[in-house]
Amino acid sequence: MMASNVIITSVIIAVFLVGLAQKGVSLSCYMCYSTISWKDCFDKSRVGNCDSDKAVCSNTFTAVKQNDQQKLQFAAACLPKENCNKEKCREDLGSSGENKAVNCEISCCETDKCNMVASKGQVSSISILGLIISLLFCYSLQNF
Repeated sequence: MMASNVIITSVIIAVFLVGLAQKGVSLSCYMCYSTISWKDCFDKSRVGNCDSDKAVCSNTFTAVKQNDQQKLQFAAACLPKENCNKEKCREDLGSSGENKAVNCEISCCETDKCNMVASKGQVSSISILGLIISLLFCYSLQNF
Protein backbone atom coordinates (compact mmCIF):
# COMPACT_ATOMS: atom_id res chain seq x y z
CA MET A 1 0.00 0.00 0.00
CA MET A 2 2.80 2.41 0.90
CA ALA A 3 4.75 1.57 -2.29
CA SER A 4 1.74 2.31 -4.48
CA ASN A 5 1.32 5.74 -2.85
CA VAL A 6 4.99 6.53 -3.57
CA ILE A 7 4.55 5.47 -7.20
CA ILE A 8 1.37 7.54 -7.59
CA THR A 9 3.04 10.58 -6.00
CA SER A 10 6.06 10.17 -8.30
CA VAL A 11 3.82 9.98 -11.37
CA ILE A 12 1.88 13.09 -10.32
CA ILE A 13 5.12 15.04 -9.79
CA ALA A 14 6.50 13.86 -13.16
CA VAL A 15 3.30 14.88 -14.97
CA PHE A 16 3.38 18.27 -13.26
CA LEU A 17 7.01 18.84 -14.26
CA VAL A 18 6.26 17.89 -17.88
CA GLY A 19 3.46 20.48 -17.88
CA LEU A 20 5.82 23.14 -16.55
CA ALA A 21 8.48 22.27 -19.11
CA GLN A 22 5.99 22.70 -21.96
CA LYS A 23 5.27 26.28 -20.86
CA GLY A 24 8.88 27.26 -21.62
CA VAL A 25 8.65 26.12 -25.24
CA SER A 26 7.80 28.73 -27.86
CA LEU A 27 4.32 28.93 -29.33
CA SER A 28 3.66 26.83 -32.45
CA CYS A 29 1.34 28.21 -35.11
CA TYR A 30 0.14 27.22 -38.55
CA MET A 31 1.75 29.42 -41.19
CA CYS A 32 0.51 29.94 -44.72
CA TYR A 33 -0.25 32.56 -47.35
CA SER A 34 -2.61 32.52 -50.30
CA THR A 35 -4.25 34.93 -52.71
CA ILE A 36 -6.90 32.31 -53.58
CA SER A 37 -8.73 31.06 -50.47
CA TRP A 38 -8.44 29.84 -46.88
CA LYS A 39 -8.56 26.26 -48.16
CA ASP A 40 -5.61 26.91 -50.45
CA CYS A 41 -3.72 28.57 -47.60
CA PHE A 42 -4.33 25.70 -45.16
CA ASP A 43 -3.59 23.05 -47.81
CA LYS A 44 -0.05 24.39 -48.09
CA SER A 45 0.39 25.34 -44.44
CA ARG A 46 3.23 24.28 -42.19
CA VAL A 47 3.68 24.44 -38.43
CA GLY A 48 6.36 26.82 -37.24
CA ASN A 49 7.71 27.95 -33.89
CA CYS A 50 7.14 31.61 -33.12
CA ASP A 51 9.88 34.01 -32.08
CA SER A 52 9.75 35.00 -28.40
CA ASP A 53 8.27 38.43 -29.22
CA LYS A 54 5.32 36.86 -31.07
CA ALA A 55 2.82 35.61 -28.49
CA VAL A 56 -0.26 34.84 -30.60
CA CYS A 57 -1.24 32.76 -33.62
CA SER A 58 -3.33 34.66 -36.15
CA ASN A 59 -5.55 34.34 -39.17
CA THR A 60 -5.71 37.46 -41.30
CA PHE A 61 -7.91 38.13 -44.32
CA THR A 62 -7.29 41.31 -46.28
CA ALA A 63 -8.81 42.81 -49.36
CA VAL A 64 -6.58 45.48 -50.86
CA LYS A 65 -7.44 47.73 -53.77
CA GLN A 66 -4.35 48.19 -55.92
CA ASN A 67 -4.43 49.98 -59.29
CA ASP A 68 -8.23 49.67 -59.42
CA GLN A 69 -8.03 45.89 -58.85
CA GLN A 70 -9.02 44.13 -55.66
CA LYS A 71 -6.47 41.63 -54.33
CA LEU A 72 -7.36 39.11 -51.64
CA GLN A 73 -4.84 37.80 -49.14
CA PHE A 74 -5.28 34.94 -46.67
CA ALA A 75 -2.55 34.43 -44.07
CA ALA A 76 -1.92 32.38 -40.95
CA ALA A 77 1.12 33.36 -38.88
CA CYS A 78 2.69 34.33 -35.55
CA LEU A 79 2.17 37.91 -34.42
CA PRO A 80 3.01 40.15 -31.48
CA LYS A 81 -0.11 40.40 -29.30
CA GLU A 82 -0.37 44.17 -29.80
CA ASN A 83 -0.71 43.67 -33.58
CA CYS A 84 -3.86 41.64 -33.18
CA ASN A 85 -6.42 44.31 -33.92
CA LYS A 86 -8.23 45.57 -36.98
CA GLU A 87 -6.76 49.08 -36.85
CA LYS A 88 -3.18 47.80 -36.78
CA CYS A 89 -4.00 45.42 -39.63
CA ARG A 90 -5.27 48.28 -41.79
CA GLU A 91 -2.32 50.47 -40.80
CA ASP A 92 0.20 47.77 -41.78
CA LEU A 93 -1.40 47.43 -45.21
CA GLY A 94 -1.17 51.13 -45.87
CA SER A 95 -3.90 53.33 -47.24
CA SER A 96 -1.98 55.83 -49.28
CA GLY A 97 -0.73 55.85 -52.82
CA GLU A 98 -1.95 52.99 -54.98
CA ASN A 99 -2.70 50.61 -52.09
CA LYS A 100 -5.89 50.97 -50.10
CA ALA A 101 -7.08 48.48 -47.49
CA VAL A 102 -10.71 47.74 -48.31
CA ASN A 103 -11.20 45.10 -45.63
CA CYS A 104 -9.04 43.62 -42.90
CA GLU A 105 -10.30 40.81 -40.66
CA ILE A 106 -8.01 39.33 -38.02
CA SER A 107 -8.45 36.73 -35.30
CA CYS A 108 -5.85 35.63 -32.77
CA CYS A 109 -5.41 32.87 -30.20
CA GLU A 110 -2.74 31.99 -27.67
CA THR A 111 -2.37 28.19 -27.70
CA ASP A 112 -0.30 25.91 -29.92
CA LYS A 113 -1.71 25.38 -33.43
CA CYS A 114 -4.96 27.15 -32.58
CA ASN A 115 -5.17 29.16 -35.82
CA MET A 116 -6.61 26.50 -38.09
CA VAL A 117 -10.28 25.52 -38.10
CA ALA A 118 -9.42 21.81 -38.14
CA SER A 119 -7.26 22.15 -35.02
CA LYS A 120 -10.20 23.16 -32.82
CA GLY A 121 -11.23 19.52 -32.44
CA GLN A 122 -7.85 18.43 -31.13
CA VAL A 123 -7.43 17.78 -27.43
CA SER A 124 -4.64 19.76 -25.83
CA SER A 125 -1.88 18.05 -23.88
CA ILE A 126 -2.73 20.17 -20.84
CA SER A 127 -6.29 18.76 -20.85
CA ILE A 128 -4.93 15.23 -21.02
CA LEU A 129 -2.50 15.92 -18.16
CA GLY A 130 -5.35 17.30 -16.06
CA LEU A 131 -7.42 14.19 -16.70
CA ILE A 132 -4.52 11.90 -15.74
CA ILE A 133 -3.87 13.82 -12.52
CA SER A 134 -7.57 13.68 -11.61
CA LEU A 135 -7.74 9.94 -12.22
CA LEU A 136 -4.60 9.30 -10.17
CA PHE A 137 -5.91 11.46 -7.34
CA CYS A 138 -9.23 9.56 -7.28
CA TYR A 139 -7.36 6.25 -7.34
CA SER A 140 -5.14 7.29 -4.41
CA LEU A 141 -8.20 8.35 -2.35
CA GLN A 142 -9.75 4.91 -2.80
CA ASN A 143 -6.64 3.25 -1.36
CA PHE A 144 -6.61 5.19 1.94
